[in-house]
Amino acid sequence: AREDQKEIYARIGIWFFLNCLLNSAWIFIFQNDYYKLSLLVMLFILGTLMIVYSIIQHSRMTTWFMRLPISLYLGWISVATIVNVFVVFQANGIQHLLGLNELAWTIIMLLVGAVLGIMFTLKNRDAVYPLVFIWAYIAIAVKQSGNQPIVMTVIISIVLLAIAIIVGLIKRYRRF
Repeated sequence: AREDQKEIYARIGIWFFLNCLLNSAWIFIFQNDYYKLSLLVMLFILGTLMIVYSIIQHSRMTTWFMRLPISLYLGWISVATIVNVFVVFQANGIQHLLGLNELAWTIIMLLVGAVLGIMFTLKNRDAVYPLVFIWAYIAIAVKQSGNQPIVMTVIISIVLLAIAIIVGLIKRYRRF
């Protein structure tokens, strides 16, 4: 690696190492049904990845090879964090929160995920991150094929994410 790329690796090293430790801990914690603690650990995993992504994103010498795997991983952890919230709800028998039932919260969280993906994409001109949401949303649509409100929310979210990807790519390549 070039000297400037070695500097990026050095700056992300401790954060990525911490992320790996947290990820290992999360697996153990989650498998032993400590769901609340697993959500807390997941938030720390997400935080370390956001730091790594930011270091790579703000470096003048970053390459697509450095950014691609972290974008995919960050997208995956973003989706997994949302799922982890629902696992905590289900494990604790929470069926209503703030007067809303599970279906309403599912729709809200799907939309929040889509908005997160859209904002992230447009801000960072990153077409990879939202692809993870699209992949996850397709899986949700297949699994929930009999649940029309969720399927419609997923379809709308996928369309909006795809539009954001296209807009982000246009913005990215107009810059050059």
